[in-house]
Amino acid sequence: QSGTGSYAKSVGKRVANTSAYNNNAAKGQCVWYVRGRASEKLGKDPGAIGNANEMYYNAKADAKLSATTSNIKPNIIVSYGKGTSSAGAKYGHVIYIEDVVGDTVYYTEGGSGYYKNGTDGVIKTATREGILKGVNSSGSRMGSNVIGFIDLNKY
Repeated sequence: QSGTGSYAKSVGKRVANTSAYNNNAAKGQCVWYVRGRASEKLGKDPGAIGNANEMYYNAKADAKLSATTSNIKPNIIVSYGKGTSSAGAKYGHVIYIEDVVGDTVYYTEGGSGYYKNGTDGVIKTATREGILKGVNSSGSRMGSNVIGFIDLNKY
């Protein structure tokens, strides 16, 4: 499934309106962010389905996708077993896939800095393989030990 490429001009810019996010996850963290982004873009919230490293396991059965390059598409949550921060080491990390054009994946994330001043909701890029390896186009690590994908269109 290929996107429109509309995010190409937004790389490095904040596209998420995090000030409107209102869910019961820890504010500013990655789970809070992906739930808010799903609500903002799709009007859907996967609900309180655990920490980042638990979300995939607790997702609706028909929303679970295996972590393969062909399953990377817009409006999925990628769940990693380990993140890059001290919190990520314990709770994992999740990112939100905004769009996919060819091998370029446009994604956003939360918990990457205080949500008003950090890079939360800023468009970043990775290759499809980079998503599986947890490394983006600038060589920064988002997470490791990819668990699986959650298809938000199934909520």
